[in-house]
Amino acid sequence: MEALHQGVDGNMEAQPQKGYLLLADISGYTAFMANTELAHAPLVLNQIIRFLTKELTPTMQLAEVEGDALFLYASENDISRGELLLELVESCYINFRDKRRTMAHNITCPCNACQTVTTLDLKFIVHYGEYVLQKMTGKLKPFGSSVNLAHRLLKNSVKETTGWNGYVLFSNICLNKMELSPENIYKGMEKYDHFGEVETISINFEEKYQEYSANRKDFIKPEDADVNLEYTFTAPPPIIWDWLNDPTKRNKWYAGNKSNWVVKDRPHGRTGSSANNHCTNSGFIEHILDWRPFHYFTVRHKKDG
Repeated sequence: MEALHQGVDGNMEAQPQKGYLLLADISGYTAFMANTELAHAPLVLNQIIRFLTKELTPTMQLAEVEGDALFLYASENDISRGELLLELVESCYINFRDKRRTMAHNITCPCNACQTVTTLDLKFIVHYGEYVLQKMTGKLKPFGSSVNLAHRLLKNSVKETTGWNGYVLFSNICLNKMELSPENIYKGMEKYDHFGEVETISINFEEKYQEYSANRKDFIKPEDADVNLEYTFTAPPPIIWDWLNDPTKRNKWYAGNKSNWVVKDRPHGRTGSSANNHCTNSGFIEHILDWRPFHYFTVRHKKDG
């Protein structure tokens, strides 16, 4: 919700707030447009933009579609568990790659636009900072120096240095706010006029996609379970996922509010297979066997000691 206060001139002004700023950019689209038929290229773009919007909202608020990129934001109160943000963009990328493969498989049109859809990729820029919300053309949008820096970060040296096409780039201040220390990262330093040097941390999503595609799924089918409970919620999957896995939220509903789940082990710097949680009330250790954000997770509970 937009925070407002009344100025000395009687006008209502937006109060500054802090939060996350996200840009999802379709890599390779400029070359794609230059080398393909104008009739079908916008149709491909429109389909991908609709897909990205569905994946990233309502967890984050859509500020604007900027050509071949989406600009979104979320206040720090809306994303209390920083890891949710990494899970959101990672899941979006994996689903994008699956969708791109499906589009290529189903296309029968011989035009260059349809036949070269697999040249498109996706990169994310995530920054944390202060902004104000102002209404432009009937829609709230963030404004401020942090917004300008987030857009500047689109022009970075990650691809030139690493060769990566699909990746997420976090500003260092953003990753610190998220309280994450992921493995297999690229630490960079970008320099911009008016901002100076900006430390960044990037993750190769091509590598993540290959891991997700190759790893065995430790999935229990309903017919193989001892007990099968099914609930229907009206909230989107990322919100339900956060309530299941954020220890603070989980303790509000789990086991009649008598649990006290806390983070125990994070071998790879984040939640995933081989990570553990601990319920200090019951003494149970929760071993995570399989971790597929927004789809399912598999765990084993074992009494401590």
